[in-house]
Amino acid sequence: MLYVLDEPTIGLHARDNERLIGTLESLRDKGNTLLVVEHDDAVMERADLIIDLGPGAGVHGGQLIARGTPAALKKNPSSLTGIFLARGISHPTRGAYREVPGFKSQVPRKRPLAKSQAPNRPKLRTQNSNPIPRGLSSRAPAFAISALSI
Repeated sequence: MLYVLDEPTIGLHARDNERLIGTLESLRDKGNTLLVVEHDDAVMERADLIIDLGPGAGVHGGQLIARGTPAALKKNPSSLTGIFLARGISHPTRGAYREVPGFKSQVPRKRPLAKSQAPNRPKLRTQNSNPIPRGLSSRAPAFAISALSI
């Protein structure tokens, strides 16, 4: 059986990633083939094989940059994925604020910026808004796997 998953970690809490990875490995161990499009480093670290396409996204990509195990990609200087797995990528403004050009902050100091409600209370909404589109259950799955046409 072939399973194709497109970014299955999107929307998952970090603690649920390990459960997902365990499920993927269990499917693999039963003789299934999994093709997973993913950007999460924990999933990539546990992959049997990574195919790194690039160098950019969309029309700026599509070329085979690297192919191999996570360890092999970490040693490949032309693979941004390998560099990311080996060293990580620091966030450029982590822990700091930056000025937005042409915008003067109007945020009052030491005053609440938002008001929240208890989780079980009805949510406020405008007259024509509906939180769940008509015809969908509130118990709809968090993600779905779309069909692959070959």
